[in-house]
Amino acid sequence: MTNFIQPGGGSSTKSISVTIPSDGELIITVPSNEPKCSASIKLEPSTGATDSRVDVAGSPLVTDISYYLLPGVTLNVFAWTTSVIRIEGSEQLLRGVIRSSTKSITRPLVEYHFVLHTQRIAAEKTQCGGPVTLICGGQLTGKTVVARTLANYAARAGWKPILVDLDPGVQQTIGLPGSIGAAILDYPLPLDEVMALSLVSTTYFVGTTEVESFSKLGEALMGAAYVHFSKLLLTCVRERLSTHANDLHGFSGAIIAVPEVHGSSGINFVSELIQQYDVSNVLCLGDDDLFHTLYLRHDRGNAAQPDYVKIDRISHNFSTVPPANADSVMPSRYSDYFLGTGVVDLHPSQWSKPFNSIDVLILKEEQGQVVLSPVPKEELQGIVGCIGALYSSKSGNALQSSPMAYARVQTIDPAGIYFLTSTHFTFPSEKLTLLVGTVRWITST
Repeated sequence: MTNFIQPGGGSSTKSISVTIPSDGELIITVPSNEPKCSASIKLEPSTGATDSRVDVAGSPLVTDISYYLLPGVTLNVFAWTTSVIRIEGSEQLLRGVIRSSTKSITRPLVEYHFVLHTQRIAAEKTQCGGPVTLICGGQLTGKTVVARTLANYAARAGWKPILVDLDPGVQQTIGLPGSIGAAILDYPLPLDEVMALSLVSTTYFVGTTEVESFSKLGEALMGAAYVHFSKLLLTCVRERLSTHANDLHGFSGAIIAVPEVHGSSGINFVSELIQQYDVSNVLCLGDDDLFHTLYLRHDRGNAAQPDYVKIDRISHNFSTVPPANADSVMPSRYSDYFLGTGVVDLHPSQWSKPFNSIDVLILKEEQGQVVLSPVPKEELQGIVGCIGALYSSKSGNALQSSPMAYARVQTIDPAGIYFLTSTHFTFPSEKLTLLVGTVRWITST
């Protein structure tokens, strides 16, 4: 059923009411150009004897509550019982609503959640650390959504897991593209909540959206900066879990999403994470070769031993939808971060710093190691538009620190450097360090 609505602004939007059968799934693809806060979804009250129960990425829809549909996202709406949802938005959005003709991945994920839940209960009884779960596999398997789903189910069960996103690409959820991050989930995140804007988190600036490069012979090589900061972030996670080993935060464990990697270099990287950071469970999605390699390397010994690693797989996620082209989505991701996701753009802070009060460094790789190199003054114009990370002298070396803020380089002139930050900061009077890489926010101005 399609209805026409005339909102207060006089513009015309449409709505549809869709009945989802029990165990059915609806896939909603929101166009990147959908006006902010114009599209929504609502679970209608049940007219039968059974309450309507619908989940999106492990978070329940509450009856008669409207949730905004964020531009550029794809949602998998799973119904546990026969339910009716109402979707409002543009005609283009409504054309992107499809019924999944295959089995949803939701039930296997709920079963996997119960495995982790059992391990968390056992950790609480024995007063030891909870499960550390690593999610790996192909790019088109929805790893980010899987990680968010498992974290949401854990939060609904009363746990407080650490969610770690090690993918610095356009799908990065905790930081912004070009960074990696970790945050504690105290509650299930509704579908219209942007983690990068709402959760207290620890992030590290990687400076690129690519985790590997390819040699002239086509061999995949892990990026030195990415490996360095990934291990730095996971060290923080391990230390926090160790500190809270005897309380709820420690029992809850962590859920780590790893980007797609290739070749022996990528497999060795994943193996190192498993060995060095107390990983207890691995869920491999859509990459049977990676699963078999990790299984032969790690799934050995007695399951009762504390260092035992359980390797599982889901060979294919039929519910996933290929993401939009990264280059087309990247500007909106940075716009959301600096300007907000509301109808009215926020007014970010603009700053100027003379060259004698700020060091501008760039991430480089030399002999397989990440190094910080000063940007020559004659090359500073080349960093205009770059996304960078800001550090104070009290933060310590930028290779060992989480940034105090992220910035976009606006202009360079003889007086100094001008940059944009997302919120109002009172910068310390001491010298700042601006670290840049290859990521840019290209705008029309």
